Amino acid sequence: IFDRRSTPGNVYLEAEKFPLDDLAGFALASLTVGEAYESMARPILDKLTIKGQLDGSMNVDFAKDIGDSTGSIALKILGASFSSDTKDLGIGVQVFEKAGLLAKIDKGTIRFDSAGSGMKSPEFDLSVNGGIALKDPLDRSALDLTLGLRLEGALKESFGVIMSLAGAKDGGSAWHVGGTLGIPQTTLK
Repeated sequence: IFDRRSTPGNVYLEAEKFPLDDLAGFALASLTVGEAYESMARPILDKLTIKGQLDGSMNVDFAKDIGDSTGSIALKILGASFSSDTKDLGIGVQVFEKAGLLAKIDKGTIRFDSAGSGMKSPEFDLSVNGGIALKDPLDRSALDLTLGLRLEGALKESFGVIMSLAGAKDGGSAWHVGGTLGIPQTTLK
């Protein structure tokens, strides 16, 4: 999908309660976090369990001039939760009342709906706002996103210090994600 020569004219996905548990486990096991962080992050990632069912659709029409592309994304994760098999992490079971992506694609720009995009549980709130300007080839697409993260309760107690070292204030922070799909750049807001 990142090489224009292999980009399809249309990408369509429809899911109805598609189980994500095994795919999420595979993704966590495959995730590389960089050599410097591997010894710290791997023990945490290996103890996480993510569950849920994908529901919704995505339909993207890539126009010959990618700036004319259109489409929509309306994906939810039903019954979304994550937990840890060890009490040492202090995660408990996080059951999400909201988990998904909602976006419109018009004139080659993906615009995320902040009300419908992100993940929210009583102790974890991840918001997504902004957009992606599609470019040819796709790895040059320009990112202009804001990711917000707020922790409460036990998660804030367990990870608040780490968050504050990353520049968070009172368990919350926001990052601007710029650059391109191929080379994203993050800065603390």
